[in-house]
Parts: sequence; C-alpha cells; structure tokens
Amino acid sequence: MRIGIVQTEVATADFSANLRAAVQGARACVDAGAELLVASAQVLDGAFPGGLSERSSFLLQARAALQALADELSAPMLMASYAGEPGDRQTRPRPYLVGCGRVRRLTAQRVFRMSGARILAHVGPQTEIAAPEADLHVFMPTQAWHAQQQREDVTQATQLSVQGRAAVVAARSVAWADGCVLGGGSLAAARGVMRCRLPLFSAGSAVWDTETDAPSAAAHLPDVTRLLWECVCFALTRAVRQGGYRGVAVEEKGARARLLRAAADAALGGRRVHLLRAAAGSVRVRCARLQDAAERRGLLLLSGASREDFLCNAVDTALAGELAPFGDMYESEIAQLEAYAGLGEANDRQPAPEELALRALVDENRSPAEIVCQDGMDENTLRATLRRIARAAALRHTASQPVPLLVHHRAPELPRFHRLME
Repeated sequence: MRIGIVQTEVATADFSANLRAAVQGARACVDAGAELLVASAQVLDGAFPGGLSERSSFLLQARAALQALADELSAPMLMASYAGEPGDRQTRPRPYLVGCGRVRRLTAQRVFRMSGARILAHVGPQTEIAAPEADLHVFMPTQAWHAQQQREDVTQATQLSVQGRAAVVAARSVAWADGCVLGGGSLAAARGVMRCRLPLFSAGSAVWDTETDAPSAAAHLPDVTRLLWECVCFALTRAVRQGGYRGVAVEEKGARARLLRAAADAALGGRRVHLLRAAAGSVRVRCARLQDAAERRGLLLLSGASREDFLCNAVDTALAGELAPFGDMYESEIAQLEAYAGLGEANDRQPAPEELALRALVDENRSPAEIVCQDGMDENTLRATLRRIARAAALRHTASQPVPLLVHHRAPELPRFHRLME
C-alpha cells in the first residue's frame, strides 16, 4: 500500500486556511500515487483549541470543513477533528476517514480494513496504547513538541513495528499557538527501521510504500541540540509574524544577549534585530523602560531567562520581555546551544545538582522524600532548591505590580516563555 503523509502548517480555528493547506498536500500525495492519506489531528481545527472545542460555532465550522475536505479528496484521508453537533463535550479529537464526498467517523481502538490491510488510528498521547493487532498503526499526537519527545516517538514507533510486525505512521502538524509548538516531523517505520521522516518546522508531504525495504534519505534524526536550535528559530519567526512586529528587541547587555542575537539573526535576519540599552534605575523601572522602548518601535522584546531563572533566581532585567525563547530550557541545554552557535566551548557539561533537583521536582513531579531515597540526592541541596523556588515566586509576584513611572503601561510582567514540554 502506498501511504501519503500530509504535514501542514495550521492556525487555530482558521478553517479556511487549514483546509487549503490540507487539500494542497493531499493532491500532491495523490499525484505521486498514494492510496491512503494520513494527516494530523490538528489538520483542520488547528493547534490547542482549548475551550473553543466546546463552542457551538466552532463545532459547526469544524463539521463544515470536514465535509468540504471530503468533497475535495479523490482518495481517503485518515485524520481527526473536534467536529460534532452543538452540545458535544470531548477532550480530544475523534478519528475520521474522509474522501470521495463521504465522512466516516471511526470508533476508538477499533480496526478497520482497507485494501486488505487492518488499520488502527490512535489520537492523543502515544503512550496510551492498548491496541489489538493491526497491519498499520496510525498515530496522531496532540501534545506539544519537545526534542526528547521526538526521539521517544521514533523509538516507540520502531519498537512497535518490530513487536507487532506492523507498519507505523505518526503524523504531526506544524504550529505555534500561545507559546506552545507543534513541530512536525511526521514519520513512518516498519520492521524496526524508520523508513521515512518529514523535516521539522516546515510543511511538506511524502508518499511511502509499505512494501519497500529501503529507508528514505531523510529518515535519520538530527541531534538534540540542533533540534532545539531549530525550534527556537521557528518560535521566534512565528511569534513575530503572528504578532505583526517589525522585528525583535534584545537588551544590549542583558542575560544571554549574544545567544538571543544569534538566534534572532538566524531566524529573522540581522536587519530585524535591534539592541536596546536600559537606563539606570531599579529593576522594575529598567524593565518598564525596556518594554516601553520596544513597544514604541513595534518590536517584540526578548528575554534571556532560562527555566532555572524562572523557578529559582531573583527578579532581574532578564525577566523583562514578552517572549523567552529559552524559558523552558535548563542551563546545561543553553550551554549546548551556545556551543552550537559558536559562542562557547563544545564540552559535555553535566547538569549541576540544583538542575537535577529541579528536573525531579518540576518535570517529573516527584516528592522530596522519593528523590532522596531513590536517587541518593543530598537532602541539603534539595531543601535549598525548594527555598529558592519559594523565594523566587514571591519576588516575581512583587515585581508584577504596576510601575508608576509609565502611566499607560502595566507592570513588567513575566514573559511568555517558550513552552516545549507541556
């Protein structure tokens, strides 16, 4: 069977634009001989619709877009949508098979047949798998992208293709919504080998023959540092485009100013990167002046704050800004990015004890007692980390109060950080 994978750029609730992109990708695959089309769960509805999925207008528009897509396709497409009738309540999209003017809603975890093959669609986190035997597993993840998650997707797909002797296809859209990223990177695997992979952070399509044994040239996965760098550049580009900004602003001597400038230059070009100099004054006043200068020029003010800055460090001008590209990264990851950008030495820096404590407490949501007993972490280090988290939270609350200096501005609030690990 020849399977066409459609990876599109989507916008939340922009059904007309999403429909056009889906039809264009589908036609390209059909022209290349695809018998079955596979798209992501967000191909029509867009990324992270949240409470919109409960509104009657959204459901009706999604249903109309679903029927319009079916009328345009000459081959069946497997996808997912929130489409439904007013009053429906659902936490995730439901799988559909559309094409040739027909819309068929599929039952979760139920195999359907096509061209003699047993096919099963999974919508949502890939870890929720309780599937019967099938010849083709189609995954449509809905969670935010992260470099480590991308590697886990590849590992899981290849392992499942060995254990079940089945082909695996994972389709993910490209999107940026409210600080979250869907990075693309759709893939196909069979017999324990990744056969096909579409590039991250860009729209595209590919046709894969389940009978072939030769992996495509683009089946390899880049290293994690390169993935993180590409994701930062993608987020900067989309934030500027969607916000209608003329460019980005970076504090001249702020935290990680060189790295911010390098990323913005790679994403937007040097002409759209502007340096700002903060005047003397208290932290709150300096933050407010930076934001005022950026707003007057129509620029997006960037923050160099890291995840550890948000969680543990005192309030500083690093926290001034509307977007923190490194706000979900730890210091060891930022050091790798600096080496990748040519701003530091390429050494294998090991995470500090404080970073390991933060990862266990915040990312893994483990209790202090569990961390001490199972990981053997120093109890004093863990207590000090907890005190720093509480102190930083109190300082952030104080810094977010209005600044009297600029009457038409509110406080230098915490920037919208670059959420990779939702």
